[in-house]
Amino acid sequence: MALEAAFPTSLGWLVTNKCNLQCRHCIQTSGSVMSDELTTAEALHLIDHLRQEGLWIIDFTGGEPLCRQDIFELNRRAVKAGIRTILTTNGTMLTDRLIQEQLIRFSKVRVSLDSTMPDQHDRFRGIPGAWERTIRALERLRWFGIKTTIITTVAAFNLAEFEELVTFIPKLGVFEWMVSVFVPGGRGKEMREAALTPDQFRSVLERLLLMKQKYPHMLIKTDFPHVRLLDATVPGGQAFCSAAMFSAVMLPNGDIGPCFSMPIVAGNIRHTTLREIWNTSEVFRSCRNKTLLKGKCGLCHLRDACGGCRAFAYSATGDHLEGDPMCWYDPLAIEVKASETG
Repeated sequence: MALEAAFPTSLGWLVTNKCNLQCRHCIQTSGSVMSDELTTAEALHLIDHLRQEGLWIIDFTGGEPLCRQDIFELNRRAVKAGIRTILTTNGTMLTDRLIQEQLIRFSKVRVSLDSTMPDQHDRFRGIPGAWERTIRALERLRWFGIKTTIITTVAAFNLAEFEELVTFIPKLGVFEWMVSVFVPGGRGKEMREAALTPDQFRSVLERLLLMKQKYPHMLIKTDFPHVRLLDATVPGGQAFCSAAMFSAVMLPNGDIGPCFSMPIVAGNIRHTTLREIWNTSEVFRSCRNKTLLKGKCGLCHLRDACGGCRAFAYSATGDHLEGDPMCWYDPLAIEVKASETG
C-alpha cells in the first residue's frame, strides 16, 4: 500500500557537525565542522521559508548544536515565526546563565544519558567527566523548570543495566524518557557487536510498555517503534515509523533525508524546496510505499500496519527496502502454524 503524507510536521535539523564529544556510536561521525555547512543568512532564510510551507516543529540537533555560535539567533527566528523548537544536546556545555537566558525559549530540551554508571557513560561518549556534567545539567534544567527529555541509546554494552535505568531515570525529575536502539552506522560501524539481537530488542520494548503503567506521569517513547508486539500477555499495540510520514531530517549542508539513522540523501535544500523533495523524491516515496518492501517485511500480513525499521534494514543490507533484521516476528512461521491449526 502506498501511503499519502502531507507536508512534514517536524524537521530534525543537524545544524552543525561540530561536537565536543566523540561518541562511539555516532552515525554522523561528528567532531569537526563540515566545510559546506549552511551559513547564518541561509539558515535564517530557510526558517522563514519552512514556516511559510507549514512546518510546525524544528529539533535543533548535531553534532552538538551549542557548538554552533548562531544557534540562539536561529532559535529566536524560528520562535518568532511561530515554530516550536526543541534543543537536543549532550548537556555538557550547559550553564545556569545559558539555561536562564536562552533555553527558556525552547519548547523542550533533550539530553543524552546512556548509563547509571559514570565510567560506562563516559566510555560510550568518548570523554571523561561527561556523565557528571550531564547529571549537573539535568539538575539545572529541573531547577529552572525547563521541560526536559532524557534520550538513552540502548546497546549490548548497557543492556545489562537496563533495569537500573528503568528505576534511575524517573528519579531525575524529567517529564519524558526517549529510548533509542543502537544502529551500526558512522563510527558505530566499528562496534557492530554492540547491536541488540531481535529477542533483546523485544525484551526492551516489553519492559518499556510495563514501565508506562508504573510511571503514568512520565511520557515514555521510542524512536524505533516500527514493529508490533504480538504477545497477548503484554499490554500495548502497534506503532509505526514517522520517517517520511510525519518527519524529515536535514544535515548541516542542507541535505534532506527521512531519518538520521538511515543516511540516504533525497535532495538538498539549497537547490530544491523541502516540499518538492518531500513530494517527489524517490527516497521519500519509496519509504511510504509499503508494497515495495522486500524480505519478511514484504511477506508479513502486518506490513501495512508496521513496515519495519528502514534504518535497521539499511544498516544491515545497504537497501532500505529490505526486511527488518531486528524484528523477531516470522510471518512464514505464523502462516504455517495457522494452516496446521486450521
